[in-house]
Amino acid sequence: MPSKPYDKGRRAEYRVRYVLRNQGYIVIRSAGSKTPVDLVAINPTNREILLIQVKTGKSRLSPEEREVLRNLNGTYEVKAMTTVREGKRLKLVEVR
Repeated sequence: MPSKPYDKGRRAEYRVRYVLRNQGYIVIRSAGSKTPVDLVAINPTNREILLIQVKTGKSRLSPEEREVLRNLNGTYEVKAMTTVREGKRLKLVEVR
């Protein structure tokens, strides 16, 4: 059974996701992740990608989380990918 802090964090992630979706973002939630990124929000209109760590209450980014997010904050080449089945295997291919 999920803990109360987990439930509180999940509810906060859903609230942030709801707000961003209403602003036109495509939002992906990294459920149960132990990574510094809880939500990835993509705005197709202004070509913006947000990597979001949701904190609630008195919790703050740890120095390690802050450093990881700071290092991710920059310019990256983005490729849209999909998978196609080749026999019994899945192959990752770029969408063009």
